[in-house]
Amino acid sequence: MVTNKKIIKNREFTNAFCYCSKNLVIEIEKLMVHQSATKKGIFFGLTIFFGL
Repeated sequence: MVTNKKIIKNREFTNAFCYCSKNLVIEIEKLMVHQSATKKGIFFGLTIFFGL
């Protein structure tokens, strides 16, 4: 028999898992944007360097 305590614990676990997943996705997106900006900066710098 499922008790109310088990339901509440499962709900808390699910909420915590979803919250962590959202944070992980946000951090991955930030990293991807940073890497993309870094690659663009390197490419721009190389273009200027070899263009001289």
